[in-house]
Amino acid sequence: MTKGKGRSAATVAALGVAASLIAFGPATSAQAAGGGGEILIGSTGKCLDNWRSHNADGNTIDQYKCNGSAAQKWSIDYYESNGGLYYYRIRNVATNKCLNVQGQSQNAGAKIVLWDCNGQSDERFNPSEIGSGYYLWRNQNSDKCLNVAGNSGNDGAWIIQYYCDPNAADEWFG
Repeated sequence: MTKGKGRSAATVAALGVAASLIAFGPATSAQAAGGGGEILIGSTGKCLDNWRSHNADGNTIDQYKCNGSAAQKWSIDYYESNGGLYYYRIRNVATNKCLNVQGQSQNAGAKIVLWDCNGQSDERFNPSEIGSGYYLWRNQNSDKCLNVAGNSGNDGAWIIQYYCDPNAADEWFG
C-alpha cells in the first residue's frame, strides 16, 4: 500500500484535527474544525461509517466508500489525561453517539459499535502517531486498537478491536 495516495486537500485538512490533538493536547477539539470530518482507514482509503446511519445503541460501525454523508462525520473530543496519555471520544456528529467496544469487551475481535456517550473507559481512545499522518487508536479499557475485521477492503466490513500492530488494518489517517 502507498500511504497518502489519493488524499484530497480538503480531506487532509478535515482530518488534521487528530494531529493537532496530539501536538496540542486537550485544548483542541474537532468541534472547532466545523463539526467534525471523515476518518480514513489506512489500508483501504475508506471512511469510518455508522452503518446505515442508524441511531440505535449497538449499531455496527463499518468502513464504507467515503461519500460525505452524516454517517461519516466524526468529532474527536478530548476526554481526559491519564498517566501522561491523552484520551478522546470519537463521536458521530449526526447521532451525537460515541464509538464504543460492544459489551465493554476486552477480547480481540470485539465489535466497535455506536452507543450513548457515557464516560466509560471502553469509549476512550488514545491516538499514537506511527508516521506520515497515520495513527493507532488504542482503547483505554482493553488496550487493543481499532481495526478492520479480517483486513477486508470491502464496503461494510466491521470495525473491531484487535491487538495493536502498525499494519495497514490498524492505521487510521487523521
